[in-house]
Amino acid sequence: MTVEVSVFLFGKPAWEIDGFEGGELDDELIERIRAKGKELNQYLDTSAGILKRLLQNGWEGCGTLYDVSLTKDTSIGQARKELIQLGLDPDLVFEYDDDDEDSPANARLGDR
Repeated sequence: MTVEVSVFLFGKPAWEIDGFEGGELDDELIERIRAKGKELNQYLDTSAGILKRLLQNGWEGCGTLYDVSLTKDTSIGQARKELIQLGLDPDLVFEYDDDDEDSPANARLGDR
């Protein structure tokens, strides 16, 4: 069985910054942009550490539109245990039906 871990990186500015889309450019918006940059710096540094740990433990991955998707041939239970041992959220795990793994309809969240 193949399982997937998805690590979200960041979204569109309108998703990430209150009042961004359609908002008037003023000092307040500029400060929200600056604050989001600092927040993203810390978040992406943490995410890079998570990705490195997963790669070192045999996961393979690639970048997608807003996240990094990593897969491993293992059971969902073993993947969840591994994530816990690595200090990561076990609810990051997705399970794929090996018979038709290209079909998004067959992807489902692992047991939560």
